[in-house]
Amino acid sequence: MNKNYILTLKKKVSLKALEIISNAETIAIGSGSTVNEFIKILAESKKKISVICASISSENLAIKLGLNVLPFNSPIEVEYYVDGADEVDFHKNMIKGGGGALTREKTLSQFSRKFICIVDESKKVENFGKFPVPIEISEPFLKYGIEYIKKIGGIAKIRNNFKTDNENLIIDCLNLDFSNIESLEMTLNSIPGALSNGIFSINKANLVVIGKKDKVELM
Repeated sequence: MNKNYILTLKKKVSLKALEIISNAETIAIGSGSTVNEFIKILAESKKKISVICASISSENLAIKLGLNVLPFNSPIEVEYYVDGADEVDFHKNMIKGGGGALTREKTLSQFSRKFICIVDESKKVENFGKFPVPIEISEPFLKYGIEYIKKIGGIAKIRNNFKTDNENLIIDCLNLDFSNIESLEMTLNSIPGALSNGIFSINKANLVVIGKKDKVELM
């Protein structure tokens, strides 16, 4: 898809999300290119909404644009969490973490009453498997994590030259069995040394906002 077209869709879903959260005092936000558009639109709106950000890059952009940013380590429940996804299916299951902020994203989504996922139409899929599932893991446990993925039939690859905001590593996994996605999420979470994985099925979005050429679809 054309980059300008995708950018237009990202702006469309960001405007819709702004409409939904407009009366909130504090919200949580994720990370990624779609969320960056949402941050810009939120800043342009001049609404007095405080934000808690899932990544340092989102936090830096929000501060630069003049938003009131609360520290990540201030655990308060907020009404809305707004984030994108790398893939989302018809049941609102998601694969996230392409940018490596999955653990913080999961944390904020669980401390929010409503999770709004904003995506362009290219992210909607019938079946998972094309996009790798990231696992955030502490470095001393890395080899054990890789061997465990192999043991369950997966293909594991260390994300090169990358550390998360929590100073951990990422294993990207392909060839996983998604026939019971909640069970797979729990299985990957059971790997010793793993903080979390990029499957969002146990705590999925309440609302998925999908940008299309002629409309914004709510799912």
